Amino acid sequence: MAKQRFIDKIKQDLLKTGLQARSRQARLWLAKKVKEVRLNSGARLGFVNLGAKSRIASSRSKLSLGKMYFYFYDPKTKERLPYYDIMPLVIPIDYKPAVDSATGHDAGFLGLNLHYISPMKRMVLLDSLYTIATDDRFDENTRIKMRYKLLANSKNLFSDATPCLKWYLFKYFKSRALEISADEWEISCFLPFEAFQKKSKEYVWKQSNKKANK
Repeated sequence: MAKQRFIDKIKQDLLKTGLQARSRQARLWLAKKVKEVRLNSGARLGFVNLGAKSRIASSRSKLSLGKMYFYFYDPKTKERLPYYDIMPLVIPIDYKPAVDSATGHDAGFLGLNLHYISPMKRMVLLDSLYTIATDDRFDENTRIKMRYKLLANSKNLFSDATPCLKWYLFKYFKSRALEISADEWEISCFLPFEAFQKKSKEYVWKQSNKKANK
């Protein structure tokens, strides 16, 4: 029997409560539920790899804009960064084509790594992003119609997105990218998967609050 992803277990438990998905009560339940989850890097990698055959983009360069992904990442400029997340939870919003067409090493995308803000702020940001979703079915086809130009012109509406903006290069991926279906977005936002280096998550969230309020 195939091993069940714990995210599926959380979905099943939420369904049993009778709470409406994406409601305040469901989010409070999720916040409490995921406190039970304690994961090391090996468990995180296992989550990314488990079931990836049916949930993985066909190649790293074909991640879809507006969807959500988990993966392991080792930044090119990590020595110069004050802190960074090695397991991003990202919504890609713009592609970065390869300038060096011979190697393609600089190809990547601009995305929103939701780990840079606290779980409850992620919910606030998601509510804003839901207003520009392709549909309200919240399934594997749902996407967020966000692009950098829209974000730059709507900073008040998407203020918490500013500290989440990060460039990611495909060359520096250290795992496959696991696509998260829209009906799992909120569960994923509450999971304690942020893996910041050099600084604590509390420190990062404090700095992000300052950036968002500028």
